[in-house]
Amino acid sequence: MAPNRPTALDYRMPAEWELHLATWLTWPHNPITWPDQLPQVQDIFLRMIAALHVQETVHLLVNDTATAVQVKPQLHCYGIRLERVVLHEWPTADAWLRDSGPIFVTTTCGGAQPVAMNDWLFNAWGGKYVDLQADNDVPQRLAAFLDIPRFEPGIVLEGGSIDVNGRGSCLNRAVSPQSQSQSALAVHRYRALLARLPGCTACHLVRAGYCRR
Repeated sequence: MAPNRPTALDYRMPAEWELHLATWLTWPHNPITWPDQLPQVQDIFLRMIAALHVQETVHLLVNDTATAVQVKPQLHCYGIRLERVVLHEWPTADAWLRDSGPIFVTTTCGGAQPVAMNDWLFNAWGGKYVDLQADNDVPQRLAAFLDIPRFEPGIVLEGGSIDVNGRGSCLNRAVSPQSQSQSALAVHRYRALLARLPGCTACHLVRAGYCRR
């Protein structure tokens, strides 16, 4: 883990719509999550990879060699160029990499290590799914593979639950419903923690909960 705060090293979280070189995904495999729909979900992932790989590299986590052997011909059937997809044989509990994975950060002034990552605490939605908590170590494996600095903000957070505009603003709910441990944090302390995130100078906390349809 990198010893210094990312902000002090001039890192920032880019906006999600900014240009990037790669996307990381986990191949869906958990039959408990998708008891009757696993083939349909895998089809959706294949179509997503087909769209992404045209302009960027796709890093795909698969559980083992047997899974990799099964996935490769499926990629080919969708017209996906295999040289644009990197398969990593890393066991995972489930496919929710947007929740358990890191957020990559970049420097504003270049340097020897222009890319690093924020490694959030992943507690499987407030400890609701104990068997999925093993995916908390996914960012560590990514950082070791990429040989980049890894920062730990110390926040239980689904990476997909925050939005940043790349220009200093961060949007988040005041307390995430999935993270029971966050309910003990006072709003002002949570704002202070978010303010330590790289490149964030203003944190906007939305106090409402889910928008139910």
